[in-house]
Amino acid sequence: MECTQQEFLDALKESGREGWTLRLMTSLREEGFLPPLKRRTQPGTNKPHYVWEEDDFDQIVEVYDWWDYYEGNREPLARVLWLQGYAVPLDQLRDPYLPVIEMLQQQLTHGQTELDDILDAVSKAVVRWSRKFRFSPKLASERKKVGVEQMERIIEPIFVALAVPEQVEPTFELIQPFLSDTEETSEGSTDPDEDFLTKTQMIASILRDILTLHNLREVLETATHEQWEQAREDYLVLCELLGKFVRQTTRPEHLESLEELAVNLRLTGAVWLIVPLLSTRCRGHGHWIDEGFDKIQEFLDSPSFLELVERQQQKWENHTIEADAEELALE
Repeated sequence: MECTQQEFLDALKESGREGWTLRLMTSLREEGFLPPLKRRTQPGTNKPHYVWEEDDFDQIVEVYDWWDYYEGNREPLARVLWLQGYAVPLDQLRDPYLPVIEMLQQQLTHGQTELDDILDAVSKAVVRWSRKFRFSPKLASERKKVGVEQMERIIEPIFVALAVPEQVEPTFELIQPFLSDTEETSEGSTDPDEDFLTKTQMIASILRDILTLHNLREVLETATHEQWEQAREDYLVLCELLGKFVRQTTRPEHLESLEELAVNLRLTGAVWLIVPLLSTRCRGHGHWIDEGFDKIQEFLDSPSFLELVERQQQKWENHTIEADAEELALE
C-alpha cells in the first residue's frame, strides 16, 4: 500500500489528527522528522509520482502524536523519535546542547584562554554565585542546610573542573570540601589514607575527562552516528535496569499508575544522561559503563536481593489479606 502526502494527510484528519498541512508535512520531511518520499511513475505516463510506503506509516503517526504532545517543539520531538529508533539527523540531536555549553563556558571563563585568566574568571563566577546564594530569599532553606562558606569550597573546584580540562590542583584539594570536617581515619588523622586517595584521584580524573565543558563540546561536534547509537543503547539499557528494579520493588496495584511517570522520567532523563554517556564512550571510558551495568544486573539477580523482594511481596500480600478480612468483618 502506498500513499501520497495529500492522501496521508486526509487519513490523519479522518483519524481525528487535525492541524497539519501539506506545507508543514513537507517542512518536517525536509528536516528529517518524516521519512523521504519514494519516486514512482504514474501509470501510462512518465510523470513522477511521490509516495510513502506502508513501512513509513507508523513513523508518520508517531511524529504527529509527539508533535501534538510537545506542541510543535522540535527539540524534544527529535529526541523521542531517536529514542524509539527512528533515523534523526545528528544536527537535531546535538544542536540544542552546543549553545548551552557555550553559554556555561562564557559564564565561567568570560572568554579567557590563558590558564591564570580562566582561574581568575572562575573565582569571580564563584563570588557572583555566592552572593546569589547568600541573599536570595528562594534559597533560604538551602542556607540552613549548608553554610555559604562551605558551599563556596564545594562549588569552586567543580567550576574549575568544568572550565579547565587539565588538572590544575592536587586531587586532595579537589575532594577535601566533600569530606566531613570531623571524619577521621583509623589512625585518628583527618587525612584520607593512600588507597582512598588513589581511587579518588582516578575517579576525579575520569569525571573531569568526561564532563569538562571543552571535552563535551568536542564530543558533540565529532561523534559519529554509530557513537550516538551506542549512547542510545546504553541509555535504554540503563532505563531497562531501573525499570526492572521498580517492577521488583513496587506493589503490583501501583505499577499501572507509574507507567506514565516512567515514560516522562525516561524522556527527561535522556536530556541529562545521553551526552555524558556519549562522552564516556568517546573519551575511552566505555568499559566503566559496561562494568556498571553488569554490577547492577548482578545485584538485581542476587539471591539476597530476590529474597528481600520476596519477603516484601509477602508482607504486601498479608497486609492485603488482613485488610480484606477487616472489611468483611465490618460488613
